[in-house]
Amino acid sequence: MEALQPVNQVGPVGSDVTPPAVKATDEGGLPVKGARVTFNLTQSPGTGGSIDPSSPAVLLTDANGIAQLNQWHLGDATGDNIVQASGYGIAIKGEAWTSILGREGIGPFVQSSLTNWTGYPDMTVEGFRFPLELVRDNAEFIAFGCDEGLGTADVTDGVKDASWDCANTEPFIANLGGGKKDATFYWMRDGSTFYFAVSIPVDETASEKENIFTLYLTDTGNATLTEGDDVLVLDGAAQSFSDQNWAEGKCPKGQSFCAFVDEDQNGDGHFQINVNPDGSAFYFYELKHKLQGDAVEDIADIGRLAAAFTLRIGKGAKGNTEWPGPFGEYEQIIP
Repeated sequence: MEALQPVNQVGPVGSDVTPPAVKATDEGGLPVKGARVTFNLTQSPGTGGSIDPSSPAVLLTDANGIAQLNQWHLGDATGDNIVQASGYGIAIKGEAWTSILGREGIGPFVQSSLTNWTGYPDMTVEGFRFPLELVRDNAEFIAFGCDEGLGTADVTDGVKDASWDCANTEPFIANLGGGKKDATFYWMRDGSTFYFAVSIPVDETASEKENIFTLYLTDTGNATLTEGDDVLVLDGAAQSFSDQNWAEGKCPKGQSFCAFVDEDQNGDGHFQINVNPDGSAFYFYELKHKLQGDAVEDIADIGRLAAAFTLRIGKGAKGNTEWPGPFGEYEQIIP
């Protein structure tokens, strides 16, 4: 029995996630119809967690060997929600694992074209008698329920994975070299780190060289960029990340960015083009900053955060896209 993806998910508490599904196959990898699979909701934090059909749900695999629940609803408290799937198949004991046909509605997960068997627990095939056993197979599915805006994002590869499903989101218009596009800003935090990302649809006229994601962070007492504010820079074309401080008026001649690399370097970030199941693609910039060092040390103490960002070409301070706009103005995002 094979557990079909996803076996690990993340979703807001009280939400629906992808229902678990398994596939039963024979020894040759062919689907088995009529195999009986039982789904049990074994853990669901808080109240309201459920599966449909209700637990324990007993389903038979279809012509493709697949059994899938109709719905999985997470509990209303944070933590792991767990569904276990189990099924039985008939097999020959010991090393002779092949050459066995199970019964419709019971299994098997191991099957062949032989039909002259005399029954369970022994089988006679062409004069030879084989001891049989009932084989149990299991699969486990875990969905972590989280509060919106609270969670830990994986920012190691520039891939928008399920770890971002609990982030706060804000739509915005990205005005880049490929024209205006509907884009999304993401942010979340756990007990030690802030996480941020932007996603921008790709089209044939766009280029990652046009996109440098610059994120400005401060406490909510500042309305505009101020000396010492954190500046996180993720250059998609160069695949580089830097953690800087705003230092207006102290830039070298000819440089308008006006920020300098911090000594602590408390962040990290990555970029990649992601592809959707329908074949469309999007740029995804993701980065993080620890709740320590620089101006963020004060933010961690007061529990508030304001942000602004640009998506720009080259090294100028202003960007082709400025959020929330105009350049240098902040918007409170936490709490």
